[in-house]
Amino acid sequence: MLCFRYYGTTLAETLLGKALKTMPIPRESYIISTKCGRYGDNDFDFSAERVTRSVDESLARLNLDYLDIILCHDIEYVNLDQIVNETIPALQKLKESGKVRHIGFSGYPLKIFRSVLDRVPKGSVEVILSYCHHSLNDTTLLDLVPYLHEKGVGFISASPLSLGLFSGKGWPEWHFAPPELKVYLHFRNTSTLNFSTLFFCNI
Repeated sequence: MLCFRYYGTTLAETLLGKALKTMPIPRESYIISTKCGRYGDNDFDFSAERVTRSVDESLARLNLDYLDIILCHDIEYVNLDQIVNETIPALQKLKESGKVRHIGFSGYPLKIFRSVLDRVPKGSVEVILSYCHHSLNDTTLLDLVPYLHEKGVGFISASPLSLGLFSGKGWPEWHFAPPELKVYLHFRNTSTLNFSTLFFCNI
């Protein structure tokens, strides 16, 4: 289960924590992942003190003794030196204490994964989360898979439906899809033509 504190300003963690407390489910039968470091649209704090406190706060809301996965959230918006030299070492201490089982980080630009993984001890980061890079319009995450395998790092492919790009219901204004694709999808979504019945041929 992915349960990130940034979404709903901790409401997701709180509700899931209440549910887990009332349900007789063995702890080893599910995996809980949450994030740290991002606390609002423009509120980032990856300091050792803050991410340590963040993990404790998440554990309290979730009514758990440990997190299976902790992810540093959207690290492309901060100095990666801090992630490498301060954040990951702090999370490593939490792992040693038993509060965290696995450490990872997330972001959109694929280049950030190499930038961090090439600078940290092998095994200190065990998973990455990438979004919108393994979908109908973008499969570039696949190019990174051999590298991740070599590093012993697993990956979570988030937003496989590309943040609703093909849903017919629209997409976030900041969506990273190429402008020409957005124009086409807008036309498709607003046109009365039935595209499934159209045939095209070159003469």
